[in-house]
Amino acid sequence: MKTQERKWWLAILLGLLFPGLGQVYNGQLKKGILFYVLYSGGVFLSILIILGGLAIAPLNLGVALLCFLVIYFYIAWDAFKTAKKSTRDFQRKRCNHWLVYLAAIVVILFVSGVVIRPFLRTCVLRTFSIPSMAMADTLLSGDYIFANMFAYGIRIPFVGNRAIGADRPDPGDLVIFKFPKDPERAFIKRCIAIEGQIVKMENKAVYVDGKRFADADGVKNEDLRVLDKQNSPRDNFGPYTVPDGHFFVLGDNRDDSYDSRFWGAVPVENLLGKAIQIYFSKDEESGEIRWLRIGQIPN
Repeated sequence: MKTQERKWWLAILLGLLFPGLGQVYNGQLKKGILFYVLYSGGVFLSILIILGGLAIAPLNLGVALLCFLVIYFYIAWDAFKTAKKSTRDFQRKRCNHWLVYLAAIVVILFVSGVVIRPFLRTCVLRTFSIPSMAMADTLLSGDYIFANMFAYGIRIPFVGNRAIGADRPDPGDLVIFKFPKDPERAFIKRCIAIEGQIVKMENKAVYVDGKRFADADGVKNEDLRVLDKQNSPRDNFGPYTVPDGHFFVLGDNRDDSYDSRFWGAVPVENLLGKAIQIYFSKDEESGEIRWLRIGQIPN
């Protein structure tokens, strides 16, 4: 077998780009596979910390990030340390061939991009950005949020329909769904009523089954004008009975939201997930980071 001292900088670079590949470069094929599994487990563990630690937000974000970084950099550090210990007498293994490295990269990219990432995005946790002020002051343009993708049932990747434990949202939930008029777009609104309930708006006040709906703290009406039903459904609407298999949504910025008042109820099968936490926020006009919003739980 040929001898060739391992280059420490290449080992750590491979370890950072493709966790586990640095170990393969050092002739440790089994260890490389094990460390890639460890890295994947670290991703899952970080997500579980985010989902399970909402009660201690925003600390859960820091703990999850720390957990991921420790595992990620430990794998690269191990590759660096092993390479530094190698000598010119290092015996190249069968795995020390560019075809093996290429195959490893292809496998890592395939598993990460075609298996793990779609599964996580579809069934576990997904990120969304807020593009408008339709949900202000609960969610602002420039907020980036985590969504619980199994809050209303587990969806099968690549199929698109909820298949296991299908459920409907509760009134008050911040739901993310496929826009009925354009399923390629994802909307986020507040669920106000579910199938069979009667929604009515009188001079901006919302009633469900004849009772005043308890608005969340972030709900607002800033326009002093009250539009009559003949001109717009914005301030006076209904009564409207939510059809079977549907739910009714409103934006928290009631005077500036395009929602069920204008295009009807949302089919339950359009549900994607539930907004659970803001993980980043930046004012799009000034470019300043809104530090106090990071980690907030939108209610």
